[in-house]
Amino acid sequence: MNQERYQQILVVARDPQCLEALRLWLNTQKDYQWQSCDSLSETGWQLDRNRFDAILLAAEGLEVDPAEAVNHVLRRAPRTPLVQILGQSPEQNGHRLEGAADHLPMQLLHSGDQGSAARRIIDRAIQEWNWKSAATVAALQATAAQDVLWSIDWKTKRLQVSPRLAEILGDGFVQAKLADFLDRIHPQDRSGMERNLHQVVDGHQTLWVGEFRLQKTSGEWHWFACRGALHLDGMGKADRLAGSWTDIQEKKQAPEEKPDHNRFHDAVTGLPNRNYLVDRLWRAIRRSKRRPDYRFAVLALELEGFEALQQRLNPSGLDEMFIEVARRLVSRSRAVDTVARIRDGQFALMLDDLKNPRNVLMVAERLQDELALPMEIGAEKLNLQACIGAALNTSPYPWPEDILQAATQACQTSKEAGKGLPELADRSSQYQIRARLKLEKDLRSALPANQLDIHYQPTVHLTTGRITGLEGLLRWHHPERGLLLAEDFITLADEAGLLDAMGAWSLQAACRHLRALEEKDCLPEEFRLTINLAASQFSNRRLLPRLDRLLQETAVSPHHLGFEISEEVLVDCAQQAPKVLAELKQREIAVFLDGFGKGYSSLRSLCELPIHTIKIDRAFIQNLGKNQRDTEVVRIIRNLARTLSVDLVALGIQNDQQIQQLRDLDFSFGQGLLFSEPLNFQQVLEWIDQPLTFQTPQEGSDLDPFLDSPEP
Repeated sequence: MNQERYQQILVVARDPQCLEALRLWLNTQKDYQWQSCDSLSETGWQLDRNRFDAILLAAEGLEVDPAEAVNHVLRRAPRTPLVQILGQSPEQNGHRLEGAADHLPMQLLHSGDQGSAARRIIDRAIQEWNWKSAATVAALQATAAQDVLWSIDWKTKRLQVSPRLAEILGDGFVQAKLADFLDRIHPQDRSGMERNLHQVVDGHQTLWVGEFRLQKTSGEWHWFACRGALHLDGMGKADRLAGSWTDIQEKKQAPEEKPDHNRFHDAVTGLPNRNYLVDRLWRAIRRSKRRPDYRFAVLALELEGFEALQQRLNPSGLDEMFIEVARRLVSRSRAVDTVARIRDGQFALMLDDLKNPRNVLMVAERLQDELALPMEIGAEKLNLQACIGAALNTSPYPWPEDILQAATQACQTSKEAGKGLPELADRSSQYQIRARLKLEKDLRSALPANQLDIHYQPTVHLTTGRITGLEGLLRWHHPERGLLLAEDFITLADEAGLLDAMGAWSLQAACRHLRALEEKDCLPEEFRLTINLAASQFSNRRLLPRLDRLLQETAVSPHHLGFEISEEVLVDCAQQAPKVLAELKQREIAVFLDGFGKGYSSLRSLCELPIHTIKIDRAFIQNLGKNQRDTEVVRIIRNLARTLSVDLVALGIQNDQQIQQLRDLDFSFGQGLLFSEPLNFQQVLEWIDQPLTFQTPQEGSDLDPFLDSPEP
């Protein structure tokens, strides 16, 4: 007997008339089951415990304003369509809120035919949401599949493939004309594949099958097995083919070309490699399906400061260090566990058949303690620190890569926290991974789509109010998430290999903006427009040639341009820093040391390197007058700057008391939200024409010295 499935509806409304109208109408819909809430707290309780097909929200009258009510519900139920209930009269129907899948005027509930128009709106919202979810699942399947998924539009003769092919070949191939793709097939395989394709299109075969080779960027040929089917249009003509290409490279290799040990073990340490670990995880996942009480975990481990270790040790020394790390990890693991080396300074452990999953973090801490013991590599004495993330199979991870990525994401979270504590992936880790992949995909199209922008934070003379500089801050106008700050995507851009292109764009835009400001002939001599450089940009050998070309093309004055680097960049690029900084000084381009005081720099670096300006970290400024130790540290930094003849900028100024305290300490320059939010360049142009001397806001004044001019 087939059991009919009811659509589960959640009604969120506080107005009695609205709730009664919805109750009467919903009771006439035989295949709807519904529940109601009159507060957002109760709504959250229901969403945590039940799954709904749609949410009907009357946003007026709840404990927060309507827009925030919509956002609150969407945050709690991002995968459920929300239909906004509008007022009872046409005059009340104009306030339609963003984020709703559709809008339902209340008068439709009272229309003829039992409110069929209202029913169509709700059903359409559910159906369209299901379509979007299905499309998202299909995209995730294409991303996660081991095989290459492909489709051919026979009418346009265009081929589209999943990202898996680019991973195998090492290039960016995702779509092309069919003829261009056939040209890429090995000459010995092309005629057979093309003949079989036309046999299918002409109706002589049901499946397009065959084996063929495509060339990788390395020049090697890679074997695939093709399997695809044909779809006909309404006229019975060929419309679309779709299928998969399976990687059969290992099958095609001669036995002597693929010794099992080398394929599944790391050449340096002898540990199992990623392939071996994935195989073990497959077995563990299958076992967990047979045994509900079976538990295992994955630890992802990354050595901190690995770039610095590469500079300290020669290649043989690095190998010796990896071997010792492997020995220590194995010594602290059980015989049933698997210790694997993933790449460079990254290792992973599979903890098998756990009796008490709560011990996972204890194991992680034990491994950290073991690695922290002194280690001698040649003449170098090392004390290694490691970040560790853990993921348990108590969360549903259907694929080995899912649990491995969750552990890696937790390791990254531990690294960003900077406290050295192991991090455990929670149930949302998988969704965080997917969201990160989506953000990376969006980021790759940000530059071509002109979504990047630079906003500028002014630097001010604390006595005269004169603007002495602008700090360029990268922004991303994300099509769905709005304006994103650099901290939301810079790390991802660096990991995805996009930072070089984004840095080149930022430098070009900054020079173009500086040229426009110089043409107004209103900048003081000491004015500097600066942009931030990450370690990978600072050490990039293309930085100086690119800078020279832009200086020539834009004809800006080099002494009006500057770069800001963090203390961490000086450490990561210790070998390159003296040469790069000397080259920049020779070009009259100033270098600012940003966020000074976080603990990375050495006094020797400050004394020996040509730093133009030190920007004191905002944490010290916020504690001025509250923490005697921080106040004394600021005084010491000021004296140091005087000794080294470098300028000082105080970051994060928020109130007049801080300005006065900084003046008392004989500071000249500051930066902070008290003066201005970061401005887009159009706003900069609007106030840059005004006189550059402003009065610092007096206590109780709402005057923004950069956006409002005082009365003459």
